[in-house]
Amino acid sequence: MHNLSSNEIVNGILKNDKIVLHVIYRSYFGQVSRYVQRNHGSIEDAQDVFQEAIMVIFQKSKTTEFVLTCSFKSFLYTIVRYLWNAEVYKKHRTTRVDGDDFGNFDELEDLDHDTIRLIEETETKRFIQKHFSTLSDKCQLLLKLFIDRVPMKEISDLMGISEKFVKKKKFECKEKLIARIKNDPFYLEFFKDL
Repeated sequence: MHNLSSNEIVNGILKNDKIVLHVIYRSYFGQVSRYVQRNHGSIEDAQDVFQEAIMVIFQKSKTTEFVLTCSFKSFLYTIVRYLWNAEVYKKHRTTRVDGDDFGNFDELEDLDHDTIRLIEETETKRFIQKHFSTLSDKCQLLLKLFIDRVPMKEISDLMGISEKFVKKKKFECKEKLIARIKNDPFYLEFFKDL
């Protein structure tokens, strides 16, 4: 099972195949963890960046034009390096990561514009989710229902409050989320074009 081809691995990620995901973790996480820890990170940072890299690969592989032109290992490590380099820059501003920590087993690849854009979108979603998770459970539920386009009457019935109060509460929750995002020191890193 450990000798999966790159295409089999990508297909396993697309299908959320638990066995393939376990093989990916066992095969590649150790190297990613060492890389992140040697470059100003913790084991938790390594877990986050590894998971984010897998999500980027999942999103990228859903596109019909995606063709893996290198080994899965090279693609994964290139994305991890890009993600971690961006994270270290945000935290330290002057610290750079050592790109050679992944060794010489494969050349690290250059990422195309679409993959970089996908990585940046994934990081932005994670940034917003971090602040969203600090809201009260009721605010989270209310905003999720609005995002899912649940009708106002249904939200009112579900939450046991008037439609007028639902509107007021939605506005308050949204404002809290926006304020928390804007007060984050990394806000402009994610929303520099605003």
